[in-house]
Amino acid sequence: MFPAQGGAIRPKIPITLENPDTGITTARIFALVDTGADRCMMPKYIADSTGHQLKHPAAEKKVMTGIGGVGIDTWLHTFKISLWNPEQSAIAWTSPNQKIGCVEHDNVGPILGSSDFLKHFSVKVNYLTKEVVIEIP
Repeated sequence: MFPAQGGAIRPKIPITLENPDTGITTARIFALVDTGADRCMMPKYIADSTGHQLKHPAAEKKVMTGIGGVGIDTWLHTFKISLWNPEQSAIAWTSPNQKIGCVEHDNVGPILGSSDFLKHFSVKVNYLTKEVVIEIP
């Protein structure tokens, strides 16, 4: 179980991201569990800090649709996402290599979407207790 972060209930969980090409891993960060998001999306600093060049010619540009149908430009980069246990003492699960969209600014925090991250788990958000329960099969 992960306690909700901040005043409003925004279910966030501890993760690290690794660029498998460079081996560079981010510091542990809290990412939003967004069951309404189809895909993960990361801010620019994640790409920069792991050695990806955001708009590298080899990076596929993909427009993701956000709230209200607004298009968001992203560039796809390969990452492994590691989920930390609730005590943040060990990694509980690591994804295979996957392409994740990175935006060209840091105005949004890391978002974990359903089709490329959350699909691996049973996720329960308990608003009464302000906890996120993630079951790893």
